[in-house]
Amino acid sequence: MDIYDKKISNDEYAIIAEGNRYSATDYVAKLALYHAAKVTTRNRRTSFRIVKKNDENLTTHEVTTIFVPIAGAGMLIIPVAENAISEPTSILIIQFCEDLSDAKSECINAKEIISELQIVFEKGKHN
Repeated sequence: MDIYDKKISNDEYAIIAEGNRYSATDYVAKLALYHAAKVTTRNRRTSFRIVKKNDENLTTHEVTTIFVPIAGAGMLIIPVAENAISEPTSILIIQFCEDLSDAKSECINAKEIISELQIVFEKGKHN
């Protein structure tokens, strides 16, 4: 699994979480939300709002091949199957709020998200 963030402006970031074939869609979405909260606190802010959210499963294809030895000519590679692999991806565009009482509301407390999800995403890590 991979997670990225990219600064769009002084108070906006794009957060991208990419899972793999073994990742649950909701796990990847929560990872993106958790990372958004970490980006918010890293920027010394307390809250953020989600401006845009896109959770989807991207499909890639995996081809299974067999190798057949050919006397004097090396190997012949023969494709025998193609499997579609679903990989969940979550993209968030976040904007920092001035404070939790921001008039535009819908602000999310970053520390609460970190506290709620930290045990899921930081197990095994030591500070």
